[in-house]
Amino acid sequence: MTKKNNLILLFLFTSFQVLAQQNSVLVFSKTAGFRHASIKEGRAYFDSLGKASGFKVVSTENSEDFNEDNLKKFN
Repeated sequence: MTKKNNLILLFLFTSFQVLAQQNSVLVFSKTAGFRHASIKEGRAYFDSLGKASGFKVVSTENSEDFNEDNLKKFN
């Protein structure tokens, strides 16, 4: 894993700890061309973190999910 990926994971982990007191988050991942093998494991990790911390995790690769109406569903 690269240093940039480690920083992103650290940020997400810290953010998820704060969000544990809320009820749902949207996790977005999208690739162009190369698809990293760890995406599946990353999603599973965030799902388990959500379950353990009491919040719902919704994963998407659809950038159209970032719209005003849909984002109102998330904290």
